[in-house]
Amino acid sequence: MLLYRPCEIFGKNDTSVSTLFVRAEEKDGKITAFVRLCDNDKECESESRDDEYERYPDGINIAKTVVGRAFCSCAESVYGFKSPFGIITGIRPAKLALSYLERGFSREEIRDIFANCYMMDTDKADVLTDIAQRERSLLHSLERDTFSLYISVPFCPTRCSYCSFVSYSTDRLLSMIPQYTERLIADIKRVSQVTRELGLSLYSVYVGGGTPSILSEEQIKQLLDCVNGSFDTSKMREFTFEAGRPDTVTYEKLRALRDGGVGRISLNTQTANDEVLRVVGRRHTFADYLERLSMARDVGFDSINTDLIAGLPTESLESFCESLDKVIDAGVENVTVHSLTLKKSSDLKTAGEFDLLREGIRVRNMLDYAGKKLKDEKYLPYYIYRQKNTVGNLENTGYARENKECLYNILMMEEFHSVFSAGAGAVSKLVSPDRQTIDRLFEQKYPYEYLAKEESGLDFDAVRCFYREHF
Repeated sequence: MLLYRPCEIFGKNDTSVSTLFVRAEEKDGKITAFVRLCDNDKECESESRDDEYERYPDGINIAKTVVGRAFCSCAESVYGFKSPFGIITGIRPAKLALSYLERGFSREEIRDIFANCYMMDTDKADVLTDIAQRERSLLHSLERDTFSLYISVPFCPTRCSYCSFVSYSTDRLLSMIPQYTERLIADIKRVSQVTRELGLSLYSVYVGGGTPSILSEEQIKQLLDCVNGSFDTSKMREFTFEAGRPDTVTYEKLRALRDGGVGRISLNTQTANDEVLRVVGRRHTFADYLERLSMARDVGFDSINTDLIAGLPTESLESFCESLDKVIDAGVENVTVHSLTLKKSSDLKTAGEFDLLREGIRVRNMLDYAGKKLKDEKYLPYYIYRQKNTVGNLENTGYARENKECLYNILMMEEFHSVFSAGAGAVSKLVSPDRQTIDRLFEQKYPYEYLAKEESGLDFDAVRCFYREHF
């Protein structure tokens, strides 16, 4: 049986012409794929076969897997680059490792499958398995009647050169914040109405952005009062506020967060190199970060996350390693290491100055150092995700000391239960108890669209319909 009809795909830009030929068929229980890849004067042919269906979790497309292996072999030969995750695509690679664990595969068996079937580097296979084991341990007792809440504050004081996130920094858009806060509070109350009706218990809250700490002290108090007054928080395990950029954080705001029930914050420097901070457009220094960190400790926060980005413009391997060392020395409980992603509309992407292969090697070396250093310092990986257009086809990984993980990050990324969202650009995820069915409900992307709509907020009918069908 022919699975992929023979086809050729042509690609052309100003400097090269590429062709790709793909064919796959099944015969006598064996799937065979043939791929030929040509790029100007370079050409490679590869054949891959697999008949061991039982080694794959339910739902995996075996034909695509075999074709992917043949393609990756050709691509490595033609372009001299091997993806560290092999043929694995998608943003949730730990989900695949978790599916194997839940089917009874051992750590060694999973490592072997990732390396031999999926062509993944062994160090990535090890990290994915570590993360899957930790996620299962952390959430093994999660009850089916729980949910998490995401609150979107998509505004920033300035836009970093690497960012194309739906966040806004012009004076006109920043002037919308008071009106936006009012609408956001109304939508949070709508979420509380439908979740109460469904008998759901709030498990975790995450206020993200953007830079939510761009809100004034009074606006922060209003927002937190709304959450605490609208939901039963007696079973809530975690309340995170993404304080974000040090230049927006004050002692008074931190006190408002702590008094409002927030137990975990993110305070992000991205690098300890002041010159790199200037180059990417951030209006703070590493000393500012340390000062705000000290304030947070004084207020009483004992669970603080810091983000670092591997691969920022002008940052050397040595500078990145020094940044990580300094953040660890500062004593934060949670470190998230991001690989630089060339977002479609970011200034960095549109400038077109990046050599993806060279930068990928540099970033990989940064991640290798981070993984080893953090492990030595007793930070363990607990969640991972990937994005399109990430340099080197690499990943973003969260590391935490024991019992300091961000549960929301796991719940959102691995889709263990429903996450209801409020605010512009927010996406609610409705997850069935068996985690096999997921529906997404989208809010208006831009703040001005969100405010212009006569009535925003959660679609009650869609939520009720989903819960009637799956619960």
